[in-house]
Amino acid sequence: MELPRQLKANRDRLGLSQEDVAHAIYVSRQTISSWENGKTYPDVQSLLLLSQLFGVTLDEFVIGDPRMEEKIKKDAKDLRGYKSFVLTVSVLCLLFGIVFLVCMFAGGSLKDFCVAACPWVLLGIGVAAGVTFSDQME
Repeated sequence: MELPRQLKANRDRLGLSQEDVAHAIYVSRQTISSWENGKTYPDVQSLLLLSQLFGVTLDEFVIGDPRMEEKIKKDAKDLRGYKSFVLTVSVLCLLFGIVFLVCMFAGGSLKDFCVAACPWVLLGIGVAAGVTFSDQME
């Protein structure tokens, strides 16, 4: 069964209104309506909350609904991209901090450090963002 019909059937089974479900999983009533009408699909976090609320497994929601399976694949890909971006920026910030400390202990000024390091760090962040978001476009 497709997800929109499952959501409505489970909600009816428990005697809950769209407002009740929305309140339980921290979304708006309009969001629940949109999911039940197949206009949009829930993200993975909302799906987990729905499965707990309705007492069903994630498999029951996902398997048999090609749009939901595709949404989960896309969400997972997006998450991997953002994680790699955050990791890259974190490493660049760490390197920025190390270069700053070395520059300061070597007797350099803050101006010398900024002139030497900032362009390279900004370039690195730009490249990391470009690679991450170009992967998202595929």
